[in-house]
Amino acid sequence: MVHKVCQATAQDEEHVTAFQEFDATLPEKDILNWTVMVCTWEQDSKHAINPFEVTTSKITENAVHLELALEDEARLYKDLTLDMHSNAHDDIPPSCLIAQGLELEDH
Repeated sequence: MVHKVCQATAQDEEHVTAFQEFDATLPEKDILNWTVMVCTWEQDSKHAINPFEVTTSKITENAVHLELALEDEARLYKDLTLDMHSNAHDDIPPSCLIAQGLELEDH
């Protein structure tokens, strides 16, 4: 039991230090806005905006593939491709390289 308490204390110190380092990188204005949002929500969670609720839409892998394919199509249409001899990968669209990278990352 004592070992677990010592381990938890050490991890607590690590987490506090990591948070302080992260917190130091944020603009003071953002920290104040966040603090106000959290305090307001804690006082009246039924009427205040929940600061922990995700408000941005999630982008899917298919949406990324589509956007990259459209970029490739526009690049080919406008004939903005680079000289084929300047780089070994110039004949491979960026979307294919990214898709292959994502597949490799999954394995």
